Amino acid sequence: MGEKEWRYDGGGFFTLHWEGGTLLKAYATAYHTDGRFIDTRSAVLEKEEKSEGEDGSTLLLTFCDENGLCLQEKLTISRDGVPVASCCLSQKDGDAVETRRLIPLILQAGGEEPLKLWNSLWAKMLLVPYDNTMW
Repeated sequence: MGEKEWRYDGGGFFTLHWEGGTLLKAYATAYHTDGRFIDTRSAVLEKEEKSEGEDGSTLLLTFCDENGLCLQEKLTISRDGVPVASCCLSQKDGDAVETRRLIPLILQAGGEEPLKLWNSLWAKMLLVPYDNTMW
């Protein structure tokens, strides 16, 4: 099995490297209920931690903005090879906040020669039961 890993590339972007190629490139954003927002492309990277554990490998990125918000992006690849991205929003002092929207992955082109992510049209579609598609 080839290399599978999340990497921080700078400028608020992180990439998923998959068996010798770049599968995807992404950034994250979050919105507070009071209208403030944070975007990893314009926020400052405060902390970057890599770890290996029973659940797989994890890259933890903490971004803070001058408006007092911090976004923690958790990028994991499980032992089974499943990539997962999640994020949480807080105040810089660690206090919890109410969020209006959390977006852990906003995809960009993967690089000069990105790997083919979608093999068919069905793989590109998100089908959700009871999503009012029949009305």
